[in-house]
Amino acid sequence: MQTIHTLVDLAKVKIGLTVVEALTQAGYSAVLAGGAARDLCHGKSCKDIDVIVVPNEITPEGYSNLCQWLDSYGFVQKDGITDYEFGEGMTCRILGVFEQTTRVGEIDVVIYNPLEFTTAIDCVKTGFDVNMNQYVIDNVVGESILTQYHGDSVSELALKRMRLIRNDISDTRRARLIEVAKELGWNYDCLVEKTML
Repeated sequence: MQTIHTLVDLAKVKIGLTVVEALTQAGYSAVLAGGAARDLCHGKSCKDIDVIVVPNEITPEGYSNLCQWLDSYGFVQKDGITDYEFGEGMTCRILGVFEQTTRVGEIDVVIYNPLEFTTAIDCVKTGFDVNMNQYVIDNVVGESILTQYHGDSVSELALKRMRLIRNDISDTRRARLIEVAKELGWNYDCLVEKTML
């Protein structure tokens, strides 16, 4: 999908794609995905950019090496992971979040657990909490941002029907998702009551 955006959004995305490219060249699986990609695809500006990454080794050293790599590029680890707060029945799917404030906005690097995910696209497909966020930014061409939806059901996308992928979200996160769904015109019935997957 291709949409035209402001220069600020284009600058944010270009910086995010540069981070993805650097991580990929360093041997990590990384994509630019989530809320920013969703908002941009819906013609809205994005607040911040999320880079999804998986350590390339299933060891504590693999995670530590990635943290050191991010530190060397000026990213700072957030205290706790409050923006990715979990509710009951959580798994440690997210190991940490690093952030960097640039001249055009914040870039977050979200590190997913390599015991649960092999690639960054796996994180998008099965690690995100709802299908409404399963967008990836592929590229920037001129003034257009190219996005792709990675949810299982194209009909859910066409109908803008939200589906829970995981139910280990906090009540705070649930309320935020409902707020975003209302703004974008998505059906959020699956979030009104807690359901077990």
